[in-house]
Amino acid sequence: TVSHDNGQTWSALKQIPENLYKTYRGCIAPGNMLLIGRGSLKGKVLACFRSYAKRNGAVVQGNFFLCYDPAQDSWSSITAKGTGVQSDGRLNITGTDDEAHLLQTGDNTFLLSTRSGSSNYKKYRNFATLTYASGSLAVKNLGSCGMDLQMATNGEMIAYTAQGGDEYYL
Repeated sequence: TVSHDNGQTWSALKQIPENLYKTYRGCIAPGNMLLIGRGSLKGKVLACFRSYAKRNGAVVQGNFFLCYDPAQDSWSSITAKGTGVQSDGRLNITGTDDEAHLLQTGDNTFLLSTRSGSSNYKKYRNFATLTYASGSLAVKNLGSCGMDLQMATNGEMIAYTAQGGDEYYL
């Protein structure tokens, strides 16, 4: 649903058109959406549609990038290019990427964190930068946290500005 009055009233349920995520089974989980505060997407919502479908016996895992424009009341897909982008448009850097979190770091730049690993592998967070230009996102892998976590965590990210003005991303 959408509110245009700071949560006083809400619209009817909004369906995301299936063609935007290739009809793969999945969801937009908590933390997987970001209201853009500046840049060319200002006022829109960037979302990661997490796919965990099975196609022809194989798991189709990863994230599609979607954008909601409240002024047009419409969803669209955003093409991703670069490290880990699969032929169908999903971002899956490690082969087991799923729950994604987004943080805006500049006018058209974002930090992406994905949960990686499965019950048979070590679990960690993978990080990438996203740069939006000309209707697509350029992806650059930054690597993983290197931690061998007991559970695959759904870590949140925050931007923090210290008293001296230094900015940190946690």
